[in-house]
Amino acid sequence: MEEDHGKDTINIGNIIDALLERYKLISIVTSVFAVVSVIYSLSLNNIYQSYATIYVEDPSGTKFSGASSGLSSLASLAGISIDSGNQKEDKVQLVITILKSYKLAESMLEEKEILPSLLATKKVERSSGEIIFNSKIYNSNLDKWLDDDGNFITGPTAADIYKALGKSLKSSFSKRTGFLTVSFEHESAEFSRYVLNLILNKIDKSIRDRDEFNAQNSIKFLKKELEIIETGELRAAVSALIQSELQKIILANRDSTYILNLIQPPFVPFEKSRPSRATICIMGTILGFIFACSFSLFMKTRQS
Repeated sequence: MEEDHGKDTINIGNIIDALLERYKLISIVTSVFAVVSVIYSLSLNNIYQSYATIYVEDPSGTKFSGASSGLSSLASLAGISIDSGNQKEDKVQLVITILKSYKLAESMLEEKEILPSLLATKKVERSSGEIIFNSKIYNSNLDKWLDDDGNFITGPTAADIYKALGKSLKSSFSKRTGFLTVSFEHESAEFSRYVLNLILNKIDKSIRDRDEFNAQNSIKFLKKELEIIETGELRAAVSALIQSELQKIILANRDSTYILNLIQPPFVPFEKSRPSRATICIMGTILGFIFACSFSLFMKTRQS
C-alpha cells in the first residue's frame, strides 16, 4: 500500500514539475485566450427582452348544463360550444398556437415599416439608440432588400419572418398561476417593446374578429331554425342561444382588449438580458488555462 501511495505522489509531482517547466507558455496561452474572450464579448450586441404577463379571458364561453340532445345537436350545427368545462384552457392554447403559427408571420408582412429592424439589424448605437442595418440584407438609403447574391428583391417572405420570430418570440404558461408570459428579444430595447405590443394586439384582434364573425353566423342560423321550431321549450332554449351569441358580439366591442388581459403590459427593458460578458471572459480564460496545461503535459509525454 505504501509503495502504491509513493507512486501516486511521484506521478502528481511529475505533473506539477511539467507544468512549472512551461509556466511561461501556460501564462501566454491563458492570457491570449483571456484577451480574445474580452474582444469577442465586447463585439457581441446587447440583447434586450421585453415581456408581458397576461391573463387569458374567456369572454365568449357559453355553458348550458343539462341541455337536451336536440339542443346540443342544434348548437353544434350553429358552431356553439355547450357545457364545455375547459373553455379558458382552450383559449390559452389558442393564443400559444397563434404565437407559433406561420399565419402570424404572414400577418407581419403588412407591417412593412418594422421589417428592416426585425430582419436586418446589425447593431444599435448605444448613444442615440439608432438601429444600424446590415447592408448585405437591406439598403436603407434606397429602401431596397437584397438576396444572398446582392441582387435587389421585392422584400422578405413570410418564411423569413417566421424564422426570426421563432428565435425571438417566446411564451410560457403556468397552470399553477393561470398566467401566460410572452417575451420578445431584440438588440433595441424600444423595438422589443413595440413589436411585442404589436403582436399581442394582432392576436387579440384576430380572435375578436373570428368570434364576432362566428357569432353573427350562428345568430343567422338560429333565427332560421327558430322560424320552423314549434315546441315552446325548444324555442325558449334557441332564443337563449341567440341571446348568448348577441352577448358575445357586445363583449367583443365593449373594451379595447378582448381576450388578452395584460396584467403586465410590454415595457422597455432597462437592462440587457444577454450576453453575460463576465461569464464569457471567465470561461474563455479557464478554457485557455486547461488547453495550455493539456498541451504542456502532452509535450512532456512525447519528450519522455
